[in-house]
Amino acid sequence: MLRTTSASVVGSYAEQMIKEHFCSKLFLAADGFDPTFGLTTTNSMEAHLNRMMIDAAQQTIVVIDSSKFGRRGLSRICGMEHIHVVITDTGISDSMHKILKDNKIEVVIA
Repeated sequence: MLRTTSASVVGSYAEQMIKEHFCSKLFLAADGFDPTFGLTTTNSMEAHLNRMMIDAAQQTIVVIDSSKFGRRGLSRICGMEHIHVVITDTGISDSMHKILKDNKIEVVIA
């Protein structure tokens, strides 16, 4: 199933494709990131597929703009323990930057 709003594919066919692949790096975007709840999206099928992609990758790199920190989407993708790198902009707060660093997540400001 093609989600036209995000040009992403979800559903059983997409899940089967993921099960048969492995990658060294996964670049993942999200709708929200809350330190206690984790990385989130608004679509539960997409969250499920994202979790499968994380399981199929050696390293998870989250690309997220600073406005998404402290926000929660409807569906949880994963907790911070599954994230290796966060790429964000200069708007990230010092406190959020510290939380990521304290959880051994590399932060790249682009």
